[in-house]
Amino acid sequence: MTSTGGPDHADAALEVRVLGEFAVLRAGKDVGLPPSRKTRALLAYLAVVGRPQRREHLCGMFWDTPDDPRGALRWSLSKIRQVVNSEGREALVTDRNMVALRSQSIALDLRRITAMPDPASLAVSDLEHAVRLFKGGFLDDLSLPRCPEFEAWRTSHINDVDLIKARILRTLVERLAGEPSRALPYAHLLKAMQPGHAALAAAVGALAERAREQAVSAPQPLDRRDASPRRPPTRRIGRRRSTFASAPPPTACASPIR
Repeated sequence: MTSTGGPDHADAALEVRVLGEFAVLRAGKDVGLPPSRKTRALLAYLAVVGRPQRREHLCGMFWDTPDDPRGALRWSLSKIRQVVNSEGREALVTDRNMVALRSQSIALDLRRITAMPDPASLAVSDLEHAVRLFKGGFLDDLSLPRCPEFEAWRTSHINDVDLIKARILRTLVERLAGEPSRALPYAHLLKAMQPGHAALAAAVGALAERAREQAVSAPQPLDRRDASPRRPPTRRIGRRRSTFASAPPPTACASPIR
C-alpha cells in the first residue's frame, strides 16, 4: 500500500476537526459530509489513527453483521473519497486489504493539542489559543452505541482529551492569578468539567469575588465637575493561595491517545 507518511503540501488546505462536532473544512470552508453517521465516524477514525487499517478490522468495528459488511465499507469509502479527494489529489488510499487516509497532509486539531509541550512551558497567549481549539468534547456528535469497539475507542479519547484540556485550564488560571477577571472564564470551564468538586467550586467563587473587588477598586474616570481625583478604596486585594492546581483531573482512561 502507498505510504501515508510525509506531508503533501498540496493538500494542506484540508482540515479535520474532532474536538467538538465532527467537521471537515477545505480552504476554511465547511465541506458537506455524508448523512450516514457510520461513514462520518469511519472518516474521523481514519483521520485520528493516521495509519493503514485492515478492511476486516474496519468491518468488525462498524458493520459486525452478516449483511455484506465489505459492501457497506466500500459504499462508505466511496462517500469519503468525495469529501477528502480534490483536483486529482487522493487523500484516501485503498487496496484490496488495507485502507488509509494521508493524515500527515491533513490539519487535525487533535494533533495540534497532543503535540503541545508541557503547558507550564507555554506563554499565556499560546495557552489561550489552545483552549479555543476545544469546541466541545471529542467527537461530540458521533456516538455509535451499536458499535461497541468504536465507542470504546471514542470514550478513551474523550477521557484523554479532557485530561489535556484540564491541564491547560489549570495552568492558565494559575498563571493569571493576578488578573482574576481574565482568569475567571477559564476557571468556569474547569468547573464545568468537574461539577461535583466542592473545593473547586469554592475556588471559583473566591476568584469571582476577587474579580469583583478588582473591578470596584479600579481607577474611575474624573468627573469634569470635580477637578480632584477620587481616592480608590483602601482595601488591598491580597493574593490568595489557589486551589486550582490541587484539583484532581477528570477521570482518566488507562490507555493513552493513539
